[in-house]
Amino acid sequence: MAKRNSLCVILLGMTLIAYVVSFFISQKSTDPTNLEPQSGIAILETARIADLELSYTKSPSDYILVENYQTWPENIISSITLFRAEEYKLFSQPDFVGETSPSFTISVFTNTEQLSPLEWVKNNPLISNYEIDQRSEVESYEISGVVGIKYSINGLYLFDIYAFSYGEHIYLLSKTYYEVGDMYYEDYGKVLASASFK
Repeated sequence: MAKRNSLCVILLGMTLIAYVVSFFISQKSTDPTNLEPQSGIAILETARIADLELSYTKSPSDYILVENYQTWPENIISSITLFRAEEYKLFSQPDFVGETSPSFTISVFTNTEQLSPLEWVKNNPLISNYEIDQRSEVESYEISGVVGIKYSINGLYLFDIYAFSYGEHIYLLSKTYYEVGDMYYEDYGKVLASASFK
């Protein structure tokens, strides 16, 4: 009888120890202050330009956001451009010769005349690339209830261009990639899908 009681106490003790250990392990994995890097976990960053907000993956894809990379023409207010961090580090060197990598750029322009997106891109062909070899017809495109336009062109890369009129601004978004379905196309597509006017 004493042996049976001792065995029960030992089993109960082992069960209790196992429970306590598993509890602390689970707490460590779910504790928001546990900042140990975890491979493959996406880290999202939020960016805002004027009244447009979007998210991009900083890790593991490692994209970098560069403000005012585009400073032309005169009626531009501001711009933000996403590049892959490794590629940006390479082509931003003073001695680099060649072309930049595919990117995702959002530029904000004044629109005091309250032109529609289509009127604006037609009136600003050097900025909008509207008259360059088009791969698609102009179609409507919506971001959080704001209806704009989309068209695609051939250039150094393939371009998808989006234009929106919101407030007194024109928002011109340009997504570049090598081919439909490649890494840039997919990643920048996710950025575009996250965009919303606030």
